[in-house]
Amino acid sequence: MITESYHEWPFHPPEQRSLEENERWWTRAYLSGVADDQLRGSPHWTLITGEAGSGKSVALRAWMRDESRRSFIVPYPPNLWPGAPGAWFRDRPGHLPQMVAAVGRAAHAHLESHPEDAASVRPLQREFLRWLLEKMGGARMFRRLADGLPEELREAYLATPREPELFRTFDDPQDVHGLIDELGRLAQGLGYQRVVFVVDLPGESGAEHSAGVAELFGWLDIAHHPRLAVVVAAPDIVVSEGQVIGRARGRASVVRARWTEAECRAIAEGHLCLALDRSEGGVRLEELATAEVLDRAGRAIAAEYGRPTPGGWVALAETLLYLTAGSPTPLPRPVASADAALAMWFARHLKLRVDLRLRGVWRGPRLIRLDEQPFRFLCLLHQRRGAPVNWDDDELRTLALSKNNVHSLAARARKAIEPVKAAPVYLISGRGEGGYWLENCLEASRTPKSDNTVTG
Repeated sequence: MITESYHEWPFHPPEQRSLEENERWWTRAYLSGVADDQLRGSPHWTLITGEAGSGKSVALRAWMRDESRRSFIVPYPPNLWPGAPGAWFRDRPGHLPQMVAAVGRAAHAHLESHPEDAASVRPLQREFLRWLLEKMGGARMFRRLADGLPEELREAYLATPREPELFRTFDDPQDVHGLIDELGRLAQGLGYQRVVFVVDLPGESGAEHSAGVAELFGWLDIAHHPRLAVVVAAPDIVVSEGQVIGRARGRASVVRARWTEAECRAIAEGHLCLALDRSEGGVRLEELATAEVLDRAGRAIAAEYGRPTPGGWVALAETLLYLTAGSPTPLPRPVASADAALAMWFARHLKLRVDLRLRGVWRGPRLIRLDEQPFRFLCLLHQRRGAPVNWDDDELRTLALSKNNVHSLAARARKAIEPVKAAPVYLISGRGEGGYWLENCLEASRTPKSDNTVTG
């Protein structure tokens, strides 16, 4: 059978694509949605939320591509937050000290890459920049910056007066307002209208960052300033558990990433066109799978993610390409077996993760809670890292008490976690005394993986 080769890069995350590939992706695979329209009309503090796979991060990156012409965008990931390993001022509580440091590093990097912009930074803005960099890393940090500037600017920067007592605290209201105003003015000196902090929390962050996001938005009363904004893309669980909306007191905009199934299918087909070197509209999902398979897959995506999501449909498109062109034993197009398509979709894109804290497993974005005995059985198999476990295993004997009970535990676990009855994806067994083992699993975690808890 002749199969058609395809490119894998359209399905890779942006950091794994080249600059050229990313530009082609934005031109050919990106589809603007409701969240994008709402973001463009949201001027200040904004929270982007939605189910797993709903495109929150894509909406944030699309907004940044346009907003970067007007705003000095400063990434503020959780590893820079108070108490995190990357926090610059380790002994300082609250977000403001770490955000100020994030601006200092971003301004330093910007002027190193664009030394010509240093000419537009006015004397008062230079005084604040000097105070900021020396507060962060001592006098040498500012001198290193000045040393990389053109000669005529270098002398002017080195002659900037030192103001070591410019701001004494990070919590006195006067100092807070003064710092925020100076951050905005520094952004203006670099050629921007304001400074915007962006936070992109992936689905696997779960609830662990709920308190941090709530604290960030709870600070809005003090930090409300026309030249400062914060935009956060966060899973639903962060919003609900952290009571973020209540802490923001109605002063932040909430944008939800929502899609119809037709839109999700169009996004998936855009990826297929890139992967197959087809022109726009040159491939339909029906070319790869029958209508019956796509209908069942659509219901599975909505069940696993909570509603139709671009992430689920793009993953399905990648799976169908693999089944028909990338697999060692490719299937003919269109794929007619829903069991084969869904089993491969789960295996490739919805890995199993044991959650020790919640006493269950995550199947991609879905939390499945288990009774104690089946959960302990899966934990034992997970600890063996793919090695078959049978009645000769002492720990299995202790857990099951009898050989017949081993098969009973396996049956109960399978009933809970396996999505396709005809084709086991996660809990595999060998013939005879070959035992049981797990496949398509990630490392165990103590925190939820998903941003959309769907219990089963």
